[in-house]
Amino acid sequence: MLTNFRLFNSRTVGNPTQEVIDYYARKSPWMVELDTQPSEADEVDEDYIQWRDWIASQWGKPSGRLLSRKESSMRLEICKTCPHLVQKTWDDTDESIEFERKSLMLKRGSLVDEKYAFCSLHRCDVGVASFVENPISVSGKMKDEQDYPACWFTNLGSV
Repeated sequence: MLTNFRLFNSRTVGNPTQEVIDYYARKSPWMVELDTQPSEADEVDEDYIQWRDWIASQWGKPSGRLLSRKESSMRLEICKTCPHLVQKTWDDTDESIEFERKSLMLKRGSLVDEKYAFCSLHRCDVGVASFVENPISVSGKMKDEQDYPACWFTNLGSV
């Protein structure tokens, strides 16, 4: 129930089981048995975490006026040649499916970029960001990272 609550309220899923155990370990340590065997925790892809958090932030507070599908598709054509474009490689989990649904709704159901998801330079969902009028406002790019020369994020006059 906690997982579903978090999914449908734009919160990160985390590890509810471990969080409950940690809560009881602090409040009532006699109720918790510590597992001395190291557990093999699933490693989560850093790109997936950034994509998920970006979608959650856009879902919670959309960023301004959205562009037409035609304008968006012109931007996406540029992204297809970018070396920073990361194809989706994460597993289908309840969380990823829910955030993919939110992403699809934010990009107005457009499947033009179905196999493209994440810009590792700007740390955003390319399909959704291509609809945003001022993409710099939604970019998570670090200031010291060098721009890609053909990037429409920084060269809006040429698109």
